[in-house]
Amino acid sequence: TVTSTVPRILLVAYFRYWFFVSRRCVVPESTHFLSLLNHCLSFITTTPNQHKLLPSVKKPYKTFSDCDFEHVPRVHTNKTKSFSHYFTRNRALWSRCRGHINVCFRPEVISTICNKSRMQLMKVTLLRLRDVRELIRNYDDLGRSIKVIHLVRDPRGIWASRLREAWCTYAMGCKNIQTLRQEMRDDIDTFDEPKIILQSRITRVRYEDIALNPVSGMKSLLNRLGLSSTRHVSRFLKTHAFASETKTNNSFSIRRNSNETAFRWTHWLDYREAVKIQETCPDVFRSLGYPIAHSEVQLKTEIEKAFRTRSDREGNAIDSTAVLHFV
Repeated sequence: TVTSTVPRILLVAYFRYWFFVSRRCVVPESTHFLSLLNHCLSFITTTPNQHKLLPSVKKPYKTFSDCDFEHVPRVHTNKTKSFSHYFTRNRALWSRCRGHINVCFRPEVISTICNKSRMQLMKVTLLRLRDVRELIRNYDDLGRSIKVIHLVRDPRGIWASRLREAWCTYAMGCKNIQTLRQEMRDDIDTFDEPKIILQSRITRVRYEDIALNPVSGMKSLLNRLGLSSTRHVSRFLKTHAFASETKTNNSFSIRRNSNETAFRWTHWLDYREAVKIQETCPDVFRSLGYPIAHSEVQLKTEIEKAFRTRSDREGNAIDSTAVLHFV
């Protein structure tokens, strides 16, 4: 099993924007990167108050963190195999499996790769912080070793991105504003509970703060978690966070111009949709420090300006409690 000295990072996020930070945390080749999205799909609910971490879902998180792939539920394996066209784009893993999908699902192969990794990162978009609280309460070794990043984004940005995706439906809760509001509110209210156990090993960060200052922002985030920013991280950021437009056209590419991408939604989102989510989530906006747009002009120009003004003034600050104001 994986030793307690290997950093375990759990990235708790929401549909449609987590990729930016997750990839920047795992650039060293000796990192084991687990996307648990497909397994999480088994417990989506459109009724927020009914959502809970089921025993059948809780166990896989533990087995993954222990590099124990002998006991991964068959449903997860079968579901992941059905997404093989995405799976093959994980070049580091695919090369080790020598291009054979079945080899990549042999427990002994994945366990070996996992155990040799210097870091574990799990990204989850449907796990809530109260579920994290239960995990660390039930598994002492996780409570002693895991580091948690609660990655938040402007709710309007999340909503704008979801509206553009055909697979994101109301029935699954993805295009339900109340569900999004409940998820974010619940995480905000629960944040202090796992913090009692994890202390400095849990942090909240705004996506926009890191996107505007990828290098210094990521260094600050890693420092918060007691991790070092390696030359691999710096090199990756320089080549992948400042890409030209010609290199970002491929939807599967991980090269982005992060500085521009973070606020592109302000030009997509209809102002009426912005008003709808602002009126639904005023408490979330207040808690996370996001400014309210009172006109279409403010939506399209002032939100980005408020972040950039603060970024220019404070440099690599990623304080998720700071309230932003229009200048």
